[in-house]
Amino acid sequence: MTFEEVDVQEHPQIKMFSEAAVALRSERYWQYRSKGEQVEFLRALGELLTEVCYHLDHNDVLPFELLRACQDFAAPVLRHLPIQPSAEVILMSCLDRRIEQLIAEQNESGNTWA
Repeated sequence: MTFEEVDVQEHPQIKMFSEAAVALRSERYWQYRSKGEQVEFLRALGELLTEVCYHLDHNDVLPFELLRACQDFAAPVLRHLPIQPSAEVILMSCLDRRIEQLIAEQNESGNTWA
């Protein structure tokens, strides 16, 4: 069987990514009712982002030089660690930092998550 004979659209990961894109696109303009809801959304986004980053890294989508530069900017604490730059390290560091900022803002304001 050659590549052309295989219906790649039926591959489970292709179907799942396509379905996720359609579902997310349909709710693109949803507005958070609170910072707590935004934090929970970003945590859920992190689950999806981890998988997307895996595939970006696995398929060498981003050039190494770009990853290195972005890692130095996004996560300076990682600059001197013996790890290869990756989409996951960069994007998840940025996402985690934003979640921490939102939680800190909430704590500083003294408000509840509601």
